[in-house]
Parts: sequence; structure tokens; C-alpha cells
Amino acid sequence: AEYNGNLYGTSIDSLSKNCVIVLEPKGLRSFERIMGDRIYSIFLDVSDEERLRRGIARGDSVEVLNSRMEEEKTLFTDDVKRSVDFLIRDLKREEIDILIENNFDVLYTRD
Repeated sequence: AEYNGNLYGTSIDSLSKNCVIVLEPKGLRSFERIMGDRIYSIFLDVSDEERLRRGIARGDSVEVLNSRMEEEKTLFTDDVKRSVDFLIRDLKREEIDILIENNFDVLYTRD
């Protein structure tokens, strides 16, 4: 799949019992069709202000960040948020890292 000008992909064989994969909604639907109820979907809902702060901290321009956030509003709609198994709001980056580190084998993450 292409996202933000980059190509991403994950093979079913590379998955372990407890792993985390960052997906856009189309990718999630593909995994749900293949894996059925063997997966749980989690949406980490982070405020625009926090996303902007993180992006600037890693060196992204404000223009690029604003463009990305506008594009993502069309991908990550309220319908998508309602369709996931778990919706987590307003965790700090450190709290997310601890949650993942203590509960999953990390296959892929994207800042």
C-alpha cells in the first residue's frame, strides 16, 4: 500500500501471536478479511496539537505536517474510529511506548 508517498507492506507469515502493525483503514480491512477475529484493532487518537509538536520535534516542516493532517482527516474518520475494537485517546508518547513494550512484539511502528 502507498501512504504519504511511501510504500508499505506486511506478509501474513511475518506476524507473531502478539504484534503491532500500524495500518491505514484499507490495510486494516484487508487484515480483518484474512485474519477474522484473530486480530484486535486499536486506534490511537492523538490531538492535532500533539501531532504537530511531535512532527516539529523530528524536523518536519509545518507545511508538510498540516498537509499530512488534512489528508489523514479523510482516512481516519469517525466511522473508522467507531469500527475498531479499542479507541485510546490522548495518551502521551511515553505512555503509548510503555503500553506497546509491555504487551506486544513490535513488528512495525511509524513516528
